[in-house]
Amino acid sequence: MKKHWMKWSCMTVLALASCQQGNLSEEISTDNLALGLQASIAGEIFSRTSTQEDGHTTFVQGDKIGLFMPEETNAVLWTLGESSWQPSVPLFWPDQKHDYSFCAFYPYAEEAERTSIPMPDLSTQDGELEHIGKYDFLVAEKTCSYQTNAGKVSFTDEAAFRHIYSLVMVTLVKNEKDAETTLKTVAFEGKGILSKHTYDFTEKQMQPVAEAPEADNLLLEMGAEGTVIPQEGYSIAVLLNPTEADGTLKFSITYERDGIAYQAYTEAMKGHLVGGNCYKYKIKIEKESLIIEGSEVSDWQTEGETEDITVNDVPKDE
Repeated sequence: MKKHWMKWSCMTVLALASCQQGNLSEEISTDNLALGLQASIAGEIFSRTSTQEDGHTTFVQGDKIGLFMPEETNAVLWTLGESSWQPSVPLFWPDQKHDYSFCAFYPYAEEAERTSIPMPDLSTQDGELEHIGKYDFLVAEKTCSYQTNAGKVSFTDEAAFRHIYSLVMVTLVKNEKDAETTLKTVAFEGKGILSKHTYDFTEKQMQPVAEAPEADNLLLEMGAEGTVIPQEGYSIAVLLNPTEADGTLKFSITYERDGIAYQAYTEAMKGHLVGGNCYKYKIKIEKESLIIEGSEVSDWQTEGETEDITVNDVPKDE
């Protein structure tokens, strides 16, 4: 534990009493000044670690977040137990009266500093919805006093954890009359969509890692045999960095049908990816085209306008 944490984490009752004498007008027991925490995730779908069948998301037991105490550079680890969050060291309020500003992030990283929090590496994704939680990144901020919520810092409601990356979901479906269609690869291409970043609470934004090369391509391989697309469709979910307003996002696939290899792509997806938004597409594979039957944008919800887009494909051996 770094020395500058000591003003928030007093290891004995005597030490706590000593550091608080100048701040309190009356004697208060150690238990009454203990700092607690509540946390939830904004939105209705796709949490960091738990995506249930109905889409509702929550933190689950064993999840770890980093909490920055006011004006501190390094974060304190909090772990969700059976019913409550527990800090790695005891933490206490300095007084009952004044407001203090707290910020937190998920997942916890030991080397994190307030202005440089490592964000997950998006280049190793496999496109599986159930694995999205391994790559998600959440932040929250709250200004409150001891009296606001009986000593608890509550990252809920308007102060709930929010997603920083953009979520892109694609459901591929084939024509009912088509022969068996085997998906071989799926790819996303766009400027900096996978580039490594850190998060800066001072600037309240992502910052590119200067020494890391720009990463523009995500290739998902379906294995040597490929994946047969079922009648109900095949779903792909990836997290990407937010992009500029004039950006372009290219989506492409390779697949086989009737023994012939095909490739198809579209640049008609939203090129401007906004952090925290979900972009949902339904793409129908025709013999000579990809048809985007619907596209929806929301704050990690699934409501919005739809549009149809047709794109030609080309046999791979041409």
